[in-house]
Amino acid sequence: MLSNSSDPLLLIGTYTEPEDSKSEGIYVYRMDPSSGKLSYESLFKDVRNVSYMAVHPESGWIYAVNETEQFEGKPGGGISMISRDSSGNFRVLHKQTSGGANPAYISIERTGRFALVANYAAGSVAMLPIGVDGQLNSPSHVVQHIGSSADPERQDGPHPHCILPDPSNRFALAADLGADKLFIYHMDLDEGKLHNHTEVEVEARTGPRHI
Repeated sequence: MLSNSSDPLLLIGTYTEPEDSKSEGIYVYRMDPSSGKLSYESLFKDVRNVSYMAVHPESGWIYAVNETEQFEGKPGGGISMISRDSSGNFRVLHKQTSGGANPAYISIERTGRFALVANYAAGSVAMLPIGVDGQLNSPSHVVQHIGSSADPERQDGPHPHCILPDPSNRFALAADLGADKLFIYHMDLDEGKLHNHTEVEVEARTGPRHI
């Protein structure tokens, strides 16, 4: 959600693939804070399979994961940096690979210097530096999860579904649906790395998704 002096905008990401999908991109609605009513405003078509978005804490840039197995001619998923111009139109300013296939989540740590991404199909999490211009650099660190659990169809291997910083901005917490675990990392904001801190097992078949 984007807030300003007027009614806030609500951005809804959708899967644009496979080809028979009826969704076309990011749908933009305006919300009336007093009633909660949503009014359709526009459609932003230039983005593929947006399954999650995050807003930069200072600049307001939007980062959308493109949950794909191929992105810009390379294996893996992607991240699109999106801005809104003075006319109110959205446009993609920059694209970057996510460090693994089918990214399902993105968050921005509190200083705004790094993005954290969960690559669902690849079973990995990644840390990507954010430049002063808002553009994402290639991943500074990718960590491959290991593990599986009781459901043979959805838990045959690791599938991180979420990663986000804790309130202290010292740790990153990743929920892994496939491994039935929470992976907790110490965030090194000097080196751009995720150092293993601990793992927390949850009940089998729980499949943690978001925190």
